[in-house]
Amino acid sequence: MRTISLTATGAAVIATAGDLLLLRAATEAGATPPQPDMPALRRLLLGHYLGVLAIPLYALGYWQISRAIAPAGEGRARWMLYVGAYAAAIGGAVHGITALAIAASPAASRAASDPMVVLAPFADFLLPLWGVLGTLALAGSVLFAGAVRTGRTPFPASCAWINPATLVVAIAVGAAALPVLRPVVLPAGPNLAHIVFFGLATVVLWRTR
Repeated sequence: MRTISLTATGAAVIATAGDLLLLRAATEAGATPPQPDMPALRRLLLGHYLGVLAIPLYALGYWQISRAIAPAGEGRARWMLYVGAYAAAIGGAVHGITALAIAASPAASRAASDPMVVLAPFADFLLPLWGVLGTLALAGSVLFAGAVRTGRTPFPASCAWINPATLVVAIAVGAAALPVLRPVVLPAGPNLAHIVFFGLATVVLWRTR
């Protein structure tokens, strides 16, 4: 369980690094003139593969959390695993599509200071999947919080609030309060939230076993 938890936490760290590399590539694509140099392409490819290969490992983290909350109900634990594993699969796909969108971004969308504008022509491919991920994150967070609040899991009751949905909101609020961090923190928010979420599980399991 400890090894699995550490693997999931490490995967979230790697995926966040991939997010930051994609953000750098999007910023370069938004430059005027564009900068399609070889180092930029390498960063884009590295960011692509880091996220696509690491995010599916979140399923391990959700399996480990599902086992930890099983004393609060096997049905709840199974749904936690189903929701988390499905989100991990879709998350890897979203990361890959984002990298391809940055690589294929038409020149007309590049003259903007906001790198997210680079993704605008591909909104039909990304927005529905973002919506699905948001729904899954909310569902998993409700399952986790409900299980923790029963008091039958290794997690202290206060940890009910440390779940993906509330962490993403907290990161967004923090980014809004510190505009200098907004372009960096917001795109990586979901993966940053999972660093904390899986890291919390690692600490709790380490103490209880």
